[in-house]
Parts: sequence; structure tokens; C-alpha cells
Amino acid sequence: MTAHYLVDLFGSAAFPVNVSLIDVREPDLGQSLANGCMVVRVPDYIQVVRPTDLADLLYQKYTGLLAFYAGFANVAADDLIDPTHINLAASVGIRTGKRNTVCIANSGNLRSNVYSLLPAPAPTVAVITWEVFEYVDTDPKTGMYEREYKEASASEFTCLVSFDNGVNWNAVVSEGVFNVPVGQQGTDFIIRFTNASAPGRELFLGSWAVIY
Repeated sequence: MTAHYLVDLFGSAAFPVNVSLIDVREPDLGQSLANGCMVVRVPDYIQVVRPTDLADLLYQKYTGLLAFYAGFANVAADDLIDPTHINLAASVGIRTGKRNTVCIANSGNLRSNVYSLLPAPAPTVAVITWEVFEYVDTDPKTGMYEREYKEASASEFTCLVSFDNGVNWNAVVSEGVFNVPVGQQGTDFIIRFTNASAPGRELFLGSWAVIY
């Protein structure tokens, strides 16, 4: 099962360096109370060993992801701690902020900035992964307000990728091997997500990665 690392939302100003990890859980149903915390999800096939802070956790997560997909040499990822790598002008129906607050409304779409996939040559095959979640809030008249992090299926989002700076686009599925068509291979990578879930349902993008 996946692991949920609970991260201090109000820690070091040098985020993510020196940011404390408060707890780690392995919830049966992919749900964790997130009151005052940011949740970093680590899939069950990735080994993380006693991370010292958030920066170390993310390093181990993405190096572990690369190690899992044997035969690939590189990984590029966005943990979406902030909206730095989001193309806000080309995105529609999104809310952005820091630390688990990148939200896509139903039928909305989010487009990344261009990532340079280095070193050359351009990849001919890749694996793209992403994580989707939602928040379930409980605010009783008597009792404490609670916010719960709940994993959602990656298939709730449709995903298009481009390796040639948006000239050509192709649909991909999370964790599926994608052969980049000849003539579309390049190192200028863009990823685009659309919330294809039920009407009115807002979902959050937890992270994405391309292994190549």
C-alpha cells in the first residue's frame, strides 16, 4: 500500500530544505487526516529510508521511481509544492497555491511550462506518472474541523504530452510505456492535464513525473 508522509506546513522558510516530517502512515483506503499538514504520497514500489526532511524525502521518492523503471536513465518531475512550473496563461479552471493546493475544476485543464529533458539525445520512449487526490472536509456544529486527504484514481485526469514544445500532442496513461513517434521526438517537454471526472468535482494534482 502507499505511504503518506505528513509534512509540517509551517516549518522552515527554506522550504523544502529543513522542513520537518511529522509522521508517516500506510492507510488501507488511501485516506489520511491532513490537519495542518501537507501529504506526500509515496507508492508502495518505492523504497524510502528514514528521510531527514522534505527535500530528502522528495529526492528519495524520485530516485526510487527511476530505479523502479529499470532501463531508463533520467527522471524529470514536479512535486507541485508551488506553481512555479505551471503555465498559468495557458491553463483554464485551476486554482494554484503552495503545498498541496493545485486544484483543477471539472473540465478545467492545467498546462506545464516547457521542461528541457537533458541530457540529449531526445527520448524515444518514456513513462509518465501522476497523482490525483481530493480533500474531504468535515465541519460539525459541535466538534473540531477536519480535513482529510483522499487518494483518487489517476484516470480521473486525461493527460496529453508533447516532446517538441507543443507542436505535436499525444494522449498517455499513468504508468504506461509511451513510444514517442518519429518526427515528434525532442527535449522540450510539456504536459497537460484535464479533469475528466464527474461534473462539479474538483480534484487536486499531487505530482507528476516523466521517466526517460
